[in-house]
Amino acid sequence: MRRVDDLKPFKSLRRTWARASFATVIPAAAFAIGLVLASAFTVYYFTRAQQTHSISNADFAARVAEAVAGDVAAGDNERLEASLDALLPHRAIVLSVDGRKLAGSLSAERLAEAREYPIRVDGRQVARLVALPLTPYSPPLPYAAALVLILVVSFIAALVMRAFAKLAAGYIDSVTEIVNDFSLQSSTKHIKTNLVFSEFRKLNVATIRTTRRLVREIRSLRERAQFDARTGLLNELSLHRQIESTLARARYDSPSALVVIELNDYGRISEKAGNTYSDRAIRVIADVFRSAVADAEARRGLPAGSWTLASLFSDQFAILVRDFGARDDLASFIRDLQMAFRSPISVGDRTFSVSLSG
Repeated sequence: MRRVDDLKPFKSLRRTWARASFATVIPAAAFAIGLVLASAFTVYYFTRAQQTHSISNADFAARVAEAVAGDVAAGDNERLEASLDALLPHRAIVLSVDGRKLAGSLSAERLAEAREYPIRVDGRQVARLVALPLTPYSPPLPYAAALVLILVVSFIAALVMRAFAKLAAGYIDSVTEIVNDFSLQSSTKHIKTNLVFSEFRKLNVATIRTTRRLVREIRSLRERAQFDARTGLLNELSLHRQIESTLARARYDSPSALVVIELNDYGRISEKAGNTYSDRAIRVIADVFRSAVADAEARRGLPAGSWTLASLFSDQFAILVRDFGARDDLASFIRDLQMAFRSPISVGDRTFSVSLSG
């Protein structure tokens, strides 16, 4: 149970990041990275400056030890004292090997800050030089100024990345608009061609191509879902939708009717001639129905497509007749359908007769 509770802060942080905007997260991350890098560089720069100062003082003290080595060897303490006053006034003392003070002055309070340097003559240590640094360490930049510089660098990094993030977010929004336009309206009004980076241009082209292909496939699927593959007429599902729409706005003074027609002995055509021939034959029969329905609409002064023609099964068709005048008018249309199939139908080098029933 404790282990699950320990993970709650991380889950909360992950949810917060998931809700955050791309244009907000990237600048924040850039600011944090800039802060870390600028701080690390500043620490390194100050450390190197302090090391350089220490090395410089050590070199100077070593040269002083070399300069006074002759005086120590000669035992000339007065001259040794004068040399120390000239080179390191009140900042150094010379001690013998056994710890006796030979020359110089250095307060006891600052003795802990001093460093020792050996004084050698002919490779043999004859005394020790205890000296403070020639100059106290001074940072190359005031600490407050360094802090301000770190913050300025971090803010500049955040501003640069914010501009880039807004640019990238704008391109992503454009890609989203392209997908939405193609998906919902098949429009291309949001296509951008003035993209800055090659990766975004490639993404733009790939998105357009993929979306267009998907739109074509969706249209194809919609057509397959609405139309019969053999005849190209509306299928049974589409007919049901047309019937529901017609019933919803049906009126007493403009009646509608559903005419269901079966092809007599159509199965024998398939048995004798095979499926390929029967598929060609059903397409020819569908064309005859189309022509008959179009003629009936024209004679009654109706716009083309006012009546719905659909293919139900292999040998069954249906016609949704809207706004016919009277029963006699519907009966006349049915007789016209039967007359349309009075002559034999030719498919290739074969002919066959079709009779209707319903």
